[in-house]
Amino acid sequence: MKKILLPAVLAACGLMLGGAAAAKAPPDLVESKFHPEKTEFARVEGQEIRSGKHYSLAALKGKVVMITLWSIDCRFCYEELPDLQAFRDKHRRKGLEMLGLSVDDGADEIRDYLRRYPALNFPVVWRLAPGSDDGLARSKGTPTTYVVDRQGNIVFKRFGQLRDEHYAYIESLLGAKR
Repeated sequence: MKKILLPAVLAACGLMLGGAAAAKAPPDLVESKFHPEKTEFARVEGQEIRSGKHYSLAALKGKVVMITLWSIDCRFCYEELPDLQAFRDKHRRKGLEMLGLSVDDGADEIRDYLRRYPALNFPVVWRLAPGSDDGLARSKGTPTTYVVDRQGNIVFKRFGQLRDEHYAYIESLLGAKR
């Protein structure tokens, strides 16, 4: 009896474990993949911190744009910014652009931070500049990443650092030209 029962119990346990793993949803893409509402192209406009030139996200319509909200005091932002830069560099020819929106108190402190990290060369706009309205929902904190598709819709929002499956999803948007 033991010879028959043990394999049957082990097989049942294996089926239960396999079934539980198979039913598991993709890691937090389900809850964070889509922004709750489709919008017109996000209205990010302002002064680019390094150059002082006017910056308008609307000029990038037709590209996939990653927008990252970050702060100079955020340890997770500090860890993620080089990865975002590398991802942008790798996929720029496919139509990927990157924009940093700093939530810090003043342009001077943001500029000083960026001078210490010259390898971070994507545009950075000060989010809390007087009179700014970027059309993005208020976030829980930093880092928060939005992705705007080629048609100008916000299709992805994530609070926290991006993981491999998030980068894979963004890569899939780059292959989808309409």
